[in-house]
Amino acid sequence: MKRVAFIVLFMAGFFSIGAAKVVYAETYNVSAVVPFKVPTIAAVIDSPLSNSALTSSSARIAGTCEVSNPANVVVIMRSGSDIGSASCSATGRFELDITLLQGSNTLIARTSNVNSQYGPDSPSVTVNYAVSPQNSSPTQAASDGSSLDIGTDQPFIPLQVDQKIVQITVGVTGGSGPYLIELNWGDGSVEQKKVDIAGTYTFTHEYKKSMTYRVQAIVTDVLGVSRAQSFVVLSAVVQKLQNLQSQSGAIGGTGITHIIWWTSRWVWFVWIIAFCCGILLGMRYMKRKLMHELAAGKKKRGRS
Repeated sequence: MKRVAFIVLFMAGFFSIGAAKVVYAETYNVSAVVPFKVPTIAAVIDSPLSNSALTSSSARIAGTCEVSNPANVVVIMRSGSDIGSASCSATGRFELDITLLQGSNTLIARTSNVNSQYGPDSPSVTVNYAVSPQNSSPTQAASDGSSLDIGTDQPFIPLQVDQKIVQITVGVTGGSGPYLIELNWGDGSVEQKKVDIAGTYTFTHEYKKSMTYRVQAIVTDVLGVSRAQSFVVLSAVVQKLQNLQSQSGAIGGTGITHIIWWTSRWVWFVWIIAFCCGILLGMRYMKRKLMHELAAGKKKRGRS
């Protein structure tokens, strides 16, 4: 009986110690990032050609890029600032519209995966913008010298699994107020906001489907000068693996919390059962020992 009681109590203690270690993991914040491939091939801007001279402030930039699934994003940079982005198609091409500044514009394309991990930069391309004297108008000449500019807080926006609501902050600088800010969300929806002064303004939009959209932000000041920036909102599967693993308890706080909670209940359950079994076995052992001693005492008295 001693051995049986000892084995029961030992096993209960061993199980509870092991389970207690699992419960201690409850204090950790477990997270994971799906390791998408970082781009290794630089994009190439092949249109317009380097040293091209343009007479319009609007230009369509196009070129080749590294194909990936989910799609990589090509971000166009000028003087260290992003001026637009586009997704890389399944055929390895990208294109987007940008607004040129008067004079020389040195452009670089940077390729990023949906985790915002960038690969090598493209060779730089210089595009010169100047208004043709014979075709210029007073309004166009005024726009060339305007300091008006527009920018967004993110070069691109990845849509996570089942995410349909996006928020973008648009920054307006320079120019002459009041301003009209227009957001074309790429799904047929157009949103406008009139503001009196330059600054940052936040827009929120809900898509009906999680897919890739080409969005354009345009600001127009009181003098009729306009600036535009195009960027991409793309569907991604960044958290698909995380969600599946979270449900199975492998990754993510929810699954682990449920396992730990049930394990902690089992710890108490096993301890109670072991305690009760120990008491019952101890009582039976003491009863048999007492009866054995009484029987031995009777035999001893009978002999005497």
